[in-house]
Amino acid sequence: MAYKHRVLFVDDEASILKSLKRLFRKEKYELFFAEGGQNALDLIDGLGKPISLIVSDQRMPGMNGAEFLAQAKVIFPRARRILLTGYSDLDALVAAVNEGNIHRYLAKPWDDDGLVLAVRQEIEQYDLIVENLRLQALSKKQNQQLVQLNQNLEAKVAERSQEIIAKNKQLSSLNARLENNFLNTVRAFGSIIEIANPAMAGHGRRVSEMSVAICREIGLDASEVEQVEMAALLHDLGVIGLQGQAYKHFGENPPDVRKRYELHSASGQAMVQFIDNLDQVGLLIRSHHENYDGSGFPDGLSEGEIPLGSQIISASDMYDRIVHLQTRRDRLKRQIMPSVDRKDELQALKKDAETELKQQSFVKFDPAVVKAFLVVVQQKGKAVRTEREVKLVDVKAGMILSRALYCRSGRFLLPENAELIDRFVGKLKHLHYNDPVREPVYVKLTT
Repeated sequence: MAYKHRVLFVDDEASILKSLKRLFRKEKYELFFAEGGQNALDLIDGLGKPISLIVSDQRMPGMNGAEFLAQAKVIFPRARRILLTGYSDLDALVAAVNEGNIHRYLAKPWDDDGLVLAVRQEIEQYDLIVENLRLQALSKKQNQQLVQLNQNLEAKVAERSQEIIAKNKQLSSLNARLENNFLNTVRAFGSIIEIANPAMAGHGRRVSEMSVAICREIGLDASEVEQVEMAALLHDLGVIGLQGQAYKHFGENPPDVRKRYELHSASGQAMVQFIDNLDQVGLLIRSHHENYDGSGFPDGLSEGEIPLGSQIISASDMYDRIVHLQTRRDRLKRQIMPSVDRKDELQALKKDAETELKQQSFVKFDPAVVKAFLVVVQQKGKAVRTEREVKLVDVKAGMILSRALYCRSGRFLLPENAELIDRFVGKLKHLHYNDPVREPVYVKLTT
């Protein structure tokens, strides 16, 4: 037992109480005895401690057992109650059950062993009830603690979730800035080509824009389009260091110069292959002079062996060289009227480039690429991105460069697609006094 049980015996006859005292003296209970119901109630009031079991006679003067047990129940509702009765009085038993809420009744005279066993069983029942109440109280307390913990946990999870959301936003912003800086670095590399040979100004940008338009016409996904865009910007990176006529490759170079030129695509790949995220770009650069029939360089690839991005760049490169770099302008001049104006001349160059594309289908170019290219040229126009010219004094924050920006001395300042922020605008206008900026400045048209 966790504690010593108290047992109260109530009877109006002292001899019976003595008999009960002798019977239970060896039991490990704290025993109390009272003659009559009122004396028992007075004892209970003065005791101040809970009683585990009350054993009461029914037939007592002044207050019978049922009446006493009913009042005792109010004081100690958890106490077990046994009624002893010496006669068969059904009405008395009913009253004892209804009013006193007895748990068991035994007949007088009792069997000693039966009474001892009944008391032990009621004490065990009392223990079970008390333990059940203890467990209920413990469970209630633990449930309250669990609710509090859950509330605290929910608050902490919500707080942590907000922190994670904020961190993710910061990381997304940082990643966007890193990606933008990475693309700006690639565009700056493309501008280096123009510094090495001003005659190539805008070539990489135009080839990149046209290649992106073809990719979208074909239906390539965003990551593939981005790889092609960067490769197109840098496709002539390997020609840095070549001189003069080495930039032309339509059969006009002597064999030794052409041999050096044919190394430039592999050299371009070598320049970027150790830069993270540019390995695929390097492959596209390497193969942009491979021909559909296998006659290209540096690896003699053909048809499906050639990366699709390389074939797109190849077609865009040829078109821009004919139309904008005018590699065949002199030959075209001999075929059209010498007095033709600039607008008609440009249209003639475009027509010549389109004819060349069609003629070289299945030879230099994949026919599917040529088909998509002609759709872009004929239906979307020559310019993939519109632009306008502004003077430096009219440059404002928020404008986006459509072409790389240089000083008149040839010094590179900003790559195309760079967004002009207040700090850049102020520095450009301050720099203009010492090293004039080449004007006009080309910026994108806003929609």
